Amino acid sequence: MRSNHRVHGHFMSMRSVVAASVLAAVTGQSLLAQQPSATAPTAKATAAASESESELTEIVVTAERRSSKLQDTPISVTAISGVDAVSKGVIGTSDLQIVTPGLIYADSGIGPALYLRGVGTQNTGFGDEGSIATYVDGVAYTSLPAAFASLANVERVEVLKGPQGTLFGRNATGGLINIVTRKPDFKQALEFSANAGNYQTYGGELYATAPLSSTVAANFSAYANDQRKGWGKNLVNGQDFYNGNQYAFRSQFLWQPSDATEFRLSGDYSTRKDSSSSGSVDAGAIGIGGNPGLANFFDTQASLQPLEDNTSAGGALHAQTDVSLGRLISISAYRYSTLKDQFDNDRGPAAIADVYFTNYDKQFTQELQLQSRTDSRVRWIVGAYYLRATTDMVHFTLVGAAVARFGGRLDLPANQHTKSLSEYAQVTIPLGERTNVTGGLRYTDDKRDLTSKTILLAANNLTIVGTPKSTDYSKMTYRASIDHHVTDDVMVFASVNRGFKSGIFNLLAVGDAPARPEVLDAYEVGLKSEFLQHRVRLNVSPFLYKYKDIQLSMAGLTASTLVNAAQATVRGVDADASFLVAPGFQLDASVEYLHGRYGSFRNAPGTFAIPASCGPPPVLRPGPRTGGNINCPIDASGFTMIRSPSFSLTFG
Repeated sequence: MRSNHRVHGHFMSMRSVVAASVLAAVTGQSLLAQQPSATAPTAKATAAASESESELTEIVVTAERRSSKLQDTPISVTAISGVDAVSKGVIGTSDLQIVTPGLIYADSGIGPALYLRGVGTQNTGFGDEGSIATYVDGVAYTSLPAAFASLANVERVEVLKGPQGTLFGRNATGGLINIVTRKPDFKQALEFSANAGNYQTYGGELYATAPLSSTVAANFSAYANDQRKGWGKNLVNGQDFYNGNQYAFRSQFLWQPSDATEFRLSGDYSTRKDSSSSGSVDAGAIGIGGNPGLANFFDTQASLQPLEDNTSAGGALHAQTDVSLGRLISISAYRYSTLKDQFDNDRGPAAIADVYFTNYDKQFTQELQLQSRTDSRVRWIVGAYYLRATTDMVHFTLVGAAVARFGGRLDLPANQHTKSLSEYAQVTIPLGERTNVTGGLRYTDDKRDLTSKTILLAANNLTIVGTPKSTDYSKMTYRASIDHHVTDDVMVFASVNRGFKSGIFNLLAVGDAPARPEVLDAYEVGLKSEFLQHRVRLNVSPFLYKYKDIQLSMAGLTASTLVNAAQATVRGVDADASFLVAPGFQLDASVEYLHGRYGSFRNAPGTFAIPASCGPPPVLRPGPRTGGNINCPIDASGFTMIRSPSFSLTFG
């Protein structure tokens, strides 16, 4: 069997001659041989090409754990191909907010705080999981730092909006980021790019795939980005601030012994370092110790130079085979991540609260699925999911005046074990030729165990072993929807979904009771349509959320506290439109309106500038501001929810 070669390259113009030489060396062929043949295409091929250029590209997603057209899927989904992601500057998961209104991706220094439609995880402490789950090729990434993923050389990324309590049930209360990587190809291909920018930024990507035999193929991808000059300076030591690098590698082996069976073994490794884990005092504010805020947002005055070092690696085995009932799928995965960090928690030149920590996350997951045959009118999926995870905070060390009574040093190591088992099923039944009803259930049982220590320097490194704690949470979640195709190009749908985020221990305050689980009930209707001969696409989805026991954190100088807000109500509408103006020229626009308000929330964490007093109600005492803040409980009933902008939009 003759293999075809496909080569792509992107370099700065001055390197074009070098690029041509490299391409010829890699492929072993003259570049002239890669030019299109002069033979005229057939009439059939010409007609197909003309039709594809005069219509919007058909988008295929796996939002229901099987391939389906976006316009036929009764779920609100923002999908972007790997090619489009590169052209729009979406090179990592944090960039998805560029193309997804309502998605907020904030770096806390420990992990990302992801919010979608006002729902998310404010606490990014060790052992917690996001309310916006991250999946890569069907594998849930439970470690929050691992959610900082490169999107280099992926096939597509899907952002599923709303609770995914049935098929993607692992804490996907507010939605899901579903990353699908490129599978190995039985045609040889080599693609690469290089880039350079200001602040001494350099990077590039590489992707290669090739057959190893008639049934085995492999691929390899690499990504690098290095920003050597910082956006700002640490005025205490003169070192750069807000700079860093990221490197990522991924490889897969595909074995297809028959048309009915496939095995895919994958592995990945990534490392990320940056100096932005502690910010600076805002301009006009006064920090602890009386240090004033700086005019340049990106400058800082830190007694300890910040450094975040995050490594993530893992492997997975995907196996699937066709049986008499349908398709049997197994996904086995192991992941490991390390986070080492140091930062100045008081953000000032004096050593008041310097923080050093090292944390290890390990997880093993096993998922089994049985799906209906592709030609079955009744589509169904049944499955089971098992998770075993460990968060080992080997040390969380506080140094400085804030812990002077402990000899200026306090260490708080802690460990959390999680076991989770869930079973799920979903079925879609057609009612006639144009209407479908869907129902799904998932039962989740989570058990968490906590052990902790306190090591006091003042007492000659006296170690106090904390009382072990355990907690168990179980919940039934569900999905029900109905969709109707008014025409071949217009579909309307309505759905009811429940999402569940498990309760969690606060490893930074092990004496606190665990935060209770949060539950979200979502009600949504939607329109998905194409018209003007598939040149215009318009999708609209109004929604209503009832959000209970929201997990929030109250920050302190040496620790943070987890609390549960009583409840909140979120109303909004998403609208996405695409217009193919001419072949090669497409306009895209997306907008979201959001109205999120807390209900009864009488013990909310409030922050006030010292010399405020915690009342009740909190009041500002007379006298000069000495710097720093104080946390006071307030009544936040009716307040706007955090990270819930009223309007967000993107246009491109």
